[in-house]
Amino acid sequence: MNKFSISFNSIIALYSVLYVVNLVLEVFLTKQILEDFFKSNNSSSIPAYLIYEVLYPKLLQLLEVFFLTNFIFAKTKNSIYQIIVIKLIRISIWLFLAIRYYFGSEYICFAICSVSQFILLGFITEHAHSIIYRKYNHQISMDPDIITLHIINQIITALLNAIRIFLTLRILFQTLFKDVNLNFIYTMVKFICLLGYDVFTRREPRNFMKILILTVLLLIINIFGIFYISYVLIQKIFFQKLVSFLIEWLTLTDMVLCMIYLFISKRKGLSRI
Repeated sequence: MNKFSISFNSIIALYSVLYVVNLVLEVFLTKQILEDFFKSNNSSSIPAYLIYEVLYPKLLQLLEVFFLTNFIFAKTKNSIYQIIVIKLIRISIWLFLAIRYYFGSEYICFAICSVSQFILLGFITEHAHSIIYRKYNHQISMDPDIITLHIINQIITALLNAIRIFLTLRILFQTLFKDVNLNFIYTMVKFICLLGYDVFTRREPRNFMKILILTVLLLIINIFGIFYISYVLIQKIFFQKLVSFLIEWLTLTDMVLCMIYLFISKRKGLSRI
């Protein structure tokens, strides 16, 4: 084993240790959320939105562990891009929760660990990127556009997974709590549209015009969703909609990336990598 391998394995080990530390800190943060909620609301029951907001980062953790395991043991090097996307979403969720509940030293420690993990991810990504170039050189040459397409595809997949988890949680808990309103209907429609879009693009990967039309329609629906959430943030219940606001922007980003992916693949005469 050469010095580079030892150094790379040390980085992976340190990243794993920091991950466990963050895991423990998230337990304390969750406890702090619940305590602050009960103190400020004088209520013994937890609303649906708080349950799925607290559970959401936990499920993203499982998704991150899955990709990290693939990266370390299955040698699926492109998983690194999905890890980065999922981690960014998790940190954003906790940042919004911190804004609402004013975390103290626990959140500061969590933020320091997260930044340290991103620094380590930078080193890991550099290593993984060179491996991806070598791997795909045998299949699709060193064309930078094709490599870019591959990376965009990984980011799109990670975003879709994260968005679906959130929408599923929201639908599940709003149904259990019988909290059926306009927001619930919008969530159902959005979930079905995203699911249908994914199925269609997999079955008809070369049908450029139809996929483009569907992408534009989803983009328009999502823009209306952002305007609605923005109105609610300003006029009504600001803090309760911050996480939903993030998900709307993630969906918008995902659709824009889908359009970029479509145009690059069309220019290259490719379908789905």
